[in-house]
Amino acid sequence: ITSNVSSMKDLFGWCSSLSSLDLSSFDTSKVTDMSEMFIRCNSLKKLDLSSFETQNVTDISFMFCCCYYLSELNLSSFDAAHLELVDYCFEALWNLSILDMGNLSFSSVNTSSLNNNFSGLGDRVGLCYIRCAPETKTAILRINEEMSSSPKYHWFDINDNLPENIDGRDSDTYYSSDYSMD
Repeated sequence: ITSNVSSMKDLFGWCSSLSSLDLSSFDTSKVTDMSEMFIRCNSLKKLDLSSFETQNVTDISFMFCCCYYLSELNLSSFDAAHLELVDYCFEALWNLSILDMGNLSFSSVNTSSLNNNFSGLGDRVGLCYIRCAPETKTAILRINEEMSSSPKYHWFDINDNLPENIDGRDSDTYYSSDYSMD
């Protein structure tokens, strides 16, 4: 069904009651636009996009923005060779404790597109494990200098395994905020 789709822009965006998704059968090989695909999916806790083929994607701006309860995000298979726009892709992921970017690289992305991209990442959890390639970490830290000195970010190389049990909590645990997220 998805084999000829070129745009998944806003596909699940604003689905605030959507709590789980199995996207393993999606054929994303022809998709170029994934912007706002999951924006404001407030009830999603885990999202595994490791089966996505993203070699043609150019735009992931706002893709996960404001997915407040998302605690795990797996992008380990993302191929970003043609990626140009990533504006606010990872903004306001307050409960994110695991971000697996695998080999995701921002080498083709305009540096200004990375500004504010990680604002609020893991703010409610207090600790966020990020797995990525060394050059991706360098690109992120060049724009977001405060992330290099913050104890709440723990960086893992792509060859390292992420911990299975985060801080004694199981991976289904998520943290609600003191205020509404609508």
